[in-house]
Amino acid sequence: MTLCCILLLVSCNNRVSYPVVEISQGLKDVVNNGAYYTYGDFHHGIAEVSTQSGYFGFIDMNGKEVVPCKYTLLYYEDGFYKFSTGRNIRYGSDRKWGVLDSLGREIIPEEYTDMDVFLAQRTIRMKMSDNSYIFYNLEGNNCYPFDENDDNIIIGTRGFIDKIVNYKSDKVVYRAIGSWSPGATLDSRNEHVGLVDSVGTEIIPQRFRAFSNYSDGLVVTWSGRFVGVWDIINRKEILPTEYTLIATNNDYFNEPILFEDKYFIAENNNGQRGVFDRTGKQIIPCKYSSLKFVNGLIYATRGGEQGVLDYEGNEVLPFRYDEVKISKNCIQAAKRQDDSYRWGIFSRTGKEMHPCTIKYMEEECEGLIAASKEGDLWGYYDTDGDLVIPEKFKSAGDFSGGLAAVWYDGERGYINRKGQSTFDK
Repeated sequence: MTLCCILLLVSCNNRVSYPVVEISQGLKDVVNNGAYYTYGDFHHGIAEVSTQSGYFGFIDMNGKEVVPCKYTLLYYEDGFYKFSTGRNIRYGSDRKWGVLDSLGREIIPEEYTDMDVFLAQRTIRMKMSDNSYIFYNLEGNNCYPFDENDDNIIIGTRGFIDKIVNYKSDKVVYRAIGSWSPGATLDSRNEHVGLVDSVGTEIIPQRFRAFSNYSDGLVVTWSGRFVGVWDIINRKEILPTEYTLIATNNDYFNEPILFEDKYFIAENNNGQRGVFDRTGKQIIPCKYSSLKFVNGLIYATRGGEQGVLDYEGNEVLPFRYDEVKISKNCIQAAKRQDDSYRWGIFSRTGKEMHPCTIKYMEEECEGLIAASKEGDLWGYYDTDGDLVIPEKFKSAGDFSGGLAAVWYDGERGYINRKGQSTFDK
């Protein structure tokens, strides 16, 4: 049986076009026969389903069960599934987790208390019951976290650097020196570390409390209160150690900072954030309370209001909104009106495509946006702001792989971009 028929859509204004996936008869049969209790979104050709008794597995786009329903919990994150088979176990250190790949194959055993995926570092971080971490590559092989650009890995604990080793040659490239050792309690202000290369030449002077977040030749320095950035390839400080936060796409000092990106974010002592490039040049001044790189634009807050910037600091969307979402094909923004938010749709250049009149709106996926104008029934808008699938669903999921999971007339199933569904006879 043919899985699907692909119809090409016309692309306008350089936006991404998406194919129409025809719903297979096999998928219709499975849904209409009530084979499963719930149906999840399709990712990489498979969708999560569950039985009435609360076990989860996967079906393909023909409705064939490709992974038996044997998991009690499944969570999707960046192409991977965190799974657990334990029942009647509270969420916490007593519950164990493993990892499935995008095809539902078990690649990391069910032995850990939590999981994080860092795609840019090609690393999956698994948390142990003693709060330490083990790192795997994306194929499920145990490894150290490494930066794929320069072939080096960090050896240390608690996110701090003890030494940096070239994982291909197994030779130490840089190592920390001083009286402080990674994992020790930082009680004394007399404990300081520096960084030297493999022959002992000083790279960073011995005046810091610790180093962390090595990535693509840059290192975050920590004075015990403030952070800065050093370029250890060119052996110079590019950002003085007088900031309270260094981040790329996260807001925490102890999370991986991926300096292979062209820009990074720094927060000054007044809690204001700006953007810097890899040489330390300030691109956007420190005058925003929050900044985050999202899909080629910058989400920002200022004076309690949210807006959008480009990478030169120009306002794409003015600071007059209460909520903002940036997707690949549009911007969505909301204003508070009476007791609820009202959402609108904007182009990525800030042009209004639909006014802020919609009560509930999910983030755009594959060019379509699940939304409910008054909160009772759901439909789908395109990025031009047009309602292209009528509001008739009790609930509406995101489009993924050309299909979306919906709840219609008391039944769960799928629709495609044309509004055709598994409910159609």
